[in-house]
Amino acid sequence: MQASQRSRIDAMTTRTRPTELRQRRVRLTREPAAAAEARSQVRAVIRAWEVPVDPDIAVLLTSDLVTYAITHWDSETVTLAVRCSRGQLRIDIYDASLPLPVAVDEQAAADTRSVLALVATLSAEWGSFLTFTGKTMYFALAFQAGESGVPLTSVSPGPNGPVYPGRAPTPRAGRT
Repeated sequence: MQASQRSRIDAMTTRTRPTELRQRRVRLTREPAAAAEARSQVRAVIRAWEVPVDPDIAVLLTSDLVTYAITHWDSETVTLAVRCSRGQLRIDIYDASLPLPVAVDEQAAADTRSVLALVATLSAEWGSFLTFTGKTMYFALAFQAGESGVPLTSVSPGPNGPVYPGRAPTPRAGRT
């Protein structure tokens, strides 16, 4: 195997992501600065954990959900939860008031649709649900594919180099 090929394979192998759960929770006061703090937290997590997602999209969608929550929900605080597991980054916004958001007039309905349309268009998964203590809105972004076109979480190290799903390992020269 040529040295350049080996370097490329080593580089792909070192960028694999763990499948274990990583998470961070931050309580945000219900005020306009909450969206800026949420953006900062999400960008820091993506950088620190080396999450292979587009940080601009993650920050944009986070900002939209936090802004919606502090504008339309009744709690004094909301909680930002950032999780990284099984090939995706998931952002949840928790609130301690019980009713799910309901549009009461034409403008409120249009505002809700525009936020959800952006989230629906740019995320791999999204939604809202009731919890025992309130409600949650969330979205998830799938990890971006590596140079090989295979999601980075799918590549695993093998004794003869990286192992890609659906492909037989390639034996190295000199081994049987």
